[in-house]
Formats: sequence, structure tokens, C-alpha cells
Amino acid sequence: VSTQSTWDKILVGRCKNSSSAMSTGILLLGNAGVGKSFLLNCMYGGTPFHSAASHAAVTTKLECVKHQTENWLLMNLPGLLDGNPHSTAQNRREIERAFQMTHTCIVAFCFRRSRWQVSD
Repeated sequence: VSTQSTWDKILVGRCKNSSSAMSTGILLLGNAGVGKSFLLNCMYGGTPFHSAASHAAVTTKLECVKHQTENWLLMNLPGLLDGNPHSTAQNRREIERAFQMTHTCIVAFCFRRSRWQVSD
């Protein structure tokens, strides 16, 4: 009989090579298009996460990769705000799931300095 809950199986199933309970989660929070995936790729030393130069959201679901040498679970999250209320609500749920996956998290906020503000 497995002691792992169905919820845990779903979350770990969505994350590649993760043993999330014993790893420190690395979470980068920020709006869509600020470069969170790019920074995580730099931390990993490769390109496990898709990233692109875009003001629009590139990441829409939680993605996780265990770091090659450190005991880190790199967690690629969708942006906090992306201009669409429906996707913003979905993004919030994905971010909440990330916090539930590990006992310890390091959180950094990412932002882009700009003189221009995008508006609808």
C-alpha cells in the first residue's frame, strides 16, 4: 500500500526527475515575460525550460526539474499577472501548488525595469 497521496503522485508526475519532499524548491515569482524561465535555465546550466523573449506568457503550467548537482528543485512558474483574468487565476493555482510541493522554498521576485507600461 502506497503512503503517497494521489495529489502527491499527480504533482510529482508533472515534475521531471523530482524527489520534491527532500529538495529545496527554487521559485522565481514575477509577471509574464520578465525572464523567470531564462534565469532558471542559467541556474540549471542547460535549457530544461522553454524560454523566449516575449511580453506574453511562455510558461502556463508548473514545470520542475531537479538540479544536476545541488539538492534543488527548480520550479518554473507562470507569471503572476499576464493581462488575462482567467489565466491569472489559473496561474495563481499553479503557484500555490508549487509551494505545497516542498517543505523548504527559496523565493525570489523577478521584475523588469522599464520606462514604459503596457496597457490594454
